[in-house]
Amino acid sequence: VAWKYLATPQKILFATVFLLWLWLGYGSQVPWAYKPLYRQLQYYKPLDLGITVLLPFALACAFVHRPRIAQGILGMVVAVHLLSLAAGSRFGETAYVARELLQYAQAHPNEEFLTDAATMNGMYVVGGFQLPANVICLNGPGVEKKLLMNVEPPQTPRFHFEQRPVDGILVNLEQEYIDGFEDEFTRYLKEHPGEHVRVVAPRYRLLFLPILPFMAPRDFMVRSLGGERIPVAAGS
Repeated sequence: VAWKYLATPQKILFATVFLLWLWLGYGSQVPWAYKPLYRQLQYYKPLDLGITVLLPFALACAFVHRPRIAQGILGMVVAVHLLSLAAGSRFGETAYVARELLQYAQAHPNEEFLTDAATMNGMYVVGGFQLPANVICLNGPGVEKKLLMNVEPPQTPRFHFEQRPVDGILVNLEQEYIDGFEDEFTRYLKEHPGEHVRVVAPRYRLLFLPILPFMAPRDFMVRSLGGERIPVAAGS
């Protein structure tokens, strides 16, 4: 909307920022397929300067010279962002489930629980970087490779859990859906097919909450699958 009111250096800056955003967002590795760079968020930081420089001037020009179009565009931008927020994403939901499972374990201090390494990492972080007193993992390649205490800092001594009988398995269903479990934990689940008890309720995207009373939930409505507890026979 404000393009013709931009000075030549501003147009060059806009074109540079736009093309860099387009390249990072699509075709970073090949132009014919969506293959963005791995962990590419830091490459977007140079865009901040260009946006910060251009946006105030562009908005001012648009509202002065073409106010109705500017108001319409601003309204659409706000609406798109609100819809995006309401639609939500599953990013970080595994950690929220881990927090709820940790709270469940802390509410049952006289019981011992087993969980996967990734969920233990979530418990470790939200618990103030302390391992929960009554939750363990199965020692093995999963703990060696995934457990934060064995990953950072480099050359850290290997940590192993005390292997003791457990009363139940805490299953992070969202973690299973997003990234799966380590092989040891998956085998243990197959060996202990007990009754699944829901302890962390599923969460749904805000956009679909108004229609949930009128129809069964679908996969695309789910924000988090929640978590379960599976009882384990004494001595297992």
